[in-house]
Amino acid sequence: MRKTLNLQMQKSLQTVLPSVLAGLLGILLTLAPVRGQFATANEIENPLQGRWSGSFVIGIEVSRNLVFNLHWMDGVYSATLDLPSQGMLAIPVDLVVLKGNELTMMIAAARAEFYGTLRWADAEQTRVSHIVGDWSHVGEYVAVTLYPEIAP
Repeated sequence: MRKTLNLQMQKSLQTVLPSVLAGLLGILLTLAPVRGQFATANEIENPLQGRWSGSFVIGIEVSRNLVFNLHWMDGVYSATLDLPSQGMLAIPVDLVVLKGNELTMMIAAARAEFYGTLRWADAEQTRVSHIVGDWSHVGEYVAVTLYPEIAP
């Protein structure tokens, strides 16, 4: 008896389930906004996303360049660091935190950090003109201003 009941339930589900799923899909599509009407977090242009470069002087006029490649995905920043003058590229940045206008990036293995303040290009705060900050490596700090690299 129980086996017969289970078979009947399976057959009922097999016939009813496709129409239920189709109905739910229809409801979801009706409620979903038309693409472009509402943007998701990943579709909105993030003012920090991209390449940010700066230079600093150490020792007796030895200039070094650094480039942060900032990415924004699912509400979280990630980054890599390039030190072109030293031939080091795509060094993973362990921590990227933006709190208000304050940006912090840390590379634990290199004992390096960048602390900066965003400077906005417009009153609406949609575009960052540069980031004024300090680069720290093994506890020594030097001033660095990062500028966005404009793609050709």
